Amino acid sequence: MQINFSRAEFFMLAALMRADGIIGLDPSRLLPETAAERQALYAAGEASLSARKLLRLSGGEAQLEDSVLRMMTTVTRPQTALITVKTLPNVGQQLFAHYGLAGVYVEQTLPNEQTHRLADVGDNTQMRERLQDIFALPSAGADVAGFELDTAAMLAAYNFIRDGNDAEGLDALAQNGPVEAPQRAFFESIKAMQYSGTIAMMQIVPDQESEAREFALVAGAGRAWLMIGAAEGKSQIGAIDAASFGRVMDSLLAALSA
Repeated sequence: MQINFSRAEFFMLAALMRADGIIGLDPSRLLPETAAERQALYAAGEASLSARKLLRLSGGEAQLEDSVLRMMTTVTRPQTALITVKTLPNVGQQLFAHYGLAGVYVEQTLPNEQTHRLADVGDNTQMRERLQDIFALPSAGADVAGFELDTAAMLAAYNFIRDGNDAEGLDALAQNGPVEAPQRAFFESIKAMQYSGTIAMMQIVPDQESEAREFALVAGAGRAWLMIGAAEGKSQIGAIDAASFGRVMDSLLAALSA
């Protein structure tokens, strides 16, 4: 099931659920600045939800339609969460927020500046399949060795190469040793990048700050690369194909929900 809500409707639902915040969203960027404007937004959301028969008010009590209540419970009280950002050159960023409760995930996306889309995803297997849909990786290309690089050098190399500063990018890639076939293949993928992305996975413990485990992806020139933070400020960088990405995500999702 999937359903679209206006911004007014979505934040009215969040208020009804007494949500302290929504993981992946910054209310300060999405809500009006003044209390009066916010109150008007909530009132408009309430009226619209009532007109759509998704909210019923009776005797001072608010009752949500069953599927809306289920999805909003998952969004506002998740046990696990994944925040995925995919960046397409010359297009921009796409946000995919996934919330897990009792082993089942709900997705939130923002089709436009005033719309919130919620959709059922399913269990860990279906969540992995959804990530594979978001990041369409090649079926081959994981035929080069991985390598380790200082994270700061990796980020510098990425920015230099994307800006067309190839010499500086190669210098950054040489931070931890000579630039050989794997580093050059990584260089070519960034230079011909089809997309990049990040995935942050977290377990949610009430009243505690959640720490995210983050990964990055780059795809281009027929290869995709997975970058994982390692100890002492370094990153492990390895070529990855669709099948190996699926196995990695299966393992990580299982560990996340354990």
